[in-house]
Amino acid sequence: MSDSNWQFAAFRLHLQSPLHVGSWRAGMVAQTHRFVPGHIFSYALACAYGRALGASATNFQTALQAVMATIRFAPAFITRDGTSLLFPHRDSKIIERHFVRGNNHASLQLDTRSAQDSALFEVEFIAARHRAESGEIKPTVLLGGCWFNAEQLDGRPWRDWLEDLILGGEGKIGYGRCTVLAWDGQTDSFHGIGKVNGSGLSVGSGKQLPGPALSGVGKRPMQPWLGRLYDPEQGFGRKLGEAAFVCLDGVCEQAAVFLPYHGEQGLGCWATV
Repeated sequence: MSDSNWQFAAFRLHLQSPLHVGSWRAGMVAQTHRFVPGHIFSYALACAYGRALGASATNFQTALQAVMATIRFAPAFITRDGTSLLFPHRDSKIIERHFVRGNNHASLQLDTRSAQDSALFEVEFIAARHRAESGEIKPTVLLGGCWFNAEQLDGRPWRDWLEDLILGGEGKIGYGRCTVLAWDGQTDSFHGIGKVNGSGLSVGSGKQLPGPALSGVGKRPMQPWLGRLYDPEQGFGRKLGEAAFVCLDGVCEQAAVFLPYHGEQGLGCWATV
């Protein structure tokens, strides 16, 4: 895509409530990703825009098409110091120790007014507050970014739309709310990972790229990547897409430029330009 048509902005989000971004099921534990994949933002924005248009199935389809045509979201990552991001695989022990928590749930049997047999489960989440290195309890902050070819969506700036997003799952119990701490459309860096402009993120040979990548990186095993998609009949998050194979926190095999992939299979994962 042409540098002249697209712009980049970095942003910092403050979690107002816990965040569950489903990854795997490990026994009774519904695990969360240790970061926020790019497609979570795309579908949350399409959902918010669809509601604003009228909340019909046609409105949501129109909103999804508009989002896909005008904006691409990179993954967003937890930060501990406010400036440098934590890599979801490399820094997993730090993330799990300081940011990941869990709630226990039970499915209820209405006729007996009791818990169903074998229906106890735990939902992991990224906590809205964490203990910083200083020992203080501080809000959890996410570092992300996006590329866009229009200044606004339906007359509203992108920053304002971010305030309306409900990210991830368990939204019915208040999870996934955030506020925008900063929006920077002038930066030339993706949170210290590499130089960035309208054409993409430039990463040098031998440098590590945080998050899932479809191409351009190695030295880490490939793993299947499934995203929950929009279903015209059931809504957002109700359909599983076909698996893509990604490398998480891979090392660049040679200098390359990356952008979030904009196809349905692997949406929001890094891909070489």
